[in-house]
Amino acid sequence: MPRHSRRRSPSPESDAEPRKVLPARSSRGARIHKLIGEEAEADASFWGQAAWQEEGEDDDYSTEAEEEDVVDSDFDADEAPDEEIHDAEEDEKPTKRKRSATSSGRYKEPLQPRQAKRYVAPTVRSSTARKSSESSEMRRRASHEAAKLAAKSKKPIVEKTGNRLTQAQLIAEAVRTEVENTQSLQRLEQLEEEKKAESVAPKAPFTGSMVRYYSKLGAPKTITFINTLNFPSIFNQSKPKKRISSQEQKINRLKREQEEEEEEEENESVQDEDVEEKDSQQHGVLQNTTPTAAQAAA
Repeated sequence: MPRHSRRRSPSPESDAEPRKVLPARSSRGARIHKLIGEEAEADASFWGQAAWQEEGEDDDYSTEAEEEDVVDSDFDADEAPDEEIHDAEEDEKPTKRKRSATSSGRYKEPLQPRQAKRYVAPTVRSSTARKSSESSEMRRRASHEAAKLAAKSKKPIVEKTGNRLTQAQLIAEAVRTEVENTQSLQRLEQLEEEKKAESVAPKAPFTGSMVRYYSKLGAPKTITFINTLNFPSIFNQSKPKKRISSQEQKINRLKREQEEEEEEEENESVQDEDVEEKDSQQHGVLQNTTPTAAQAAA
């Protein structure tokens, strides 16, 4: 398919713009030329390695020079619709692929089929096999026991025997059931009326003997027993003894010991006072009986 090239005509506005002229300078472009030279040397050293050298040109490989763009005579004519162009390009694609596949003349080794891997079953240890067999046996027993329990709990199906009732028998059964239901309803209504009458009627106060207990624990509570014959024996029990915890016993023991020590100290102080009084009395008696020096001289 011929290739069309479109060349833009230079616009008069671009020609009209004046070009900027830079002032002359001796060092202009020195750095950029230096960088370009260094980059060119690096590229040459990289691409000059032996790894990039080809062994030799292929005999069947050849390149064709591109043709110059030629302006067709029908350039100004109307172009064909895009659908036709796309169809033509799709027709050319398979041919290009074939050429690219057959263009390289290198020898390629045929692909060898892969050998199928042999499957080796994993070995099982004797202990693992024994455990698996025991677990399977336990599961089998559990399922058997569950089936037995389900069979026992399942209600037996009672097969209905006898002939089916006729229409007349069904009507008679319905009449009898209706009569029973009516009588039951009347009894229930009578009981409801009696309860209402008892709730409305005033209750006479009880004048017989009774036993009444008052509880002081927490909220005040009262228990009254009207029938003294059926009086529970638990209320006739003796009062339980007060339970003393070990901590209370220890505190009481310490108090008693302290009181005993105080009593002993008081007794000792009293005894000391008595001894002092006796000594003072004896000393006074001696003073009274012994004469003084003045009395002896007289």
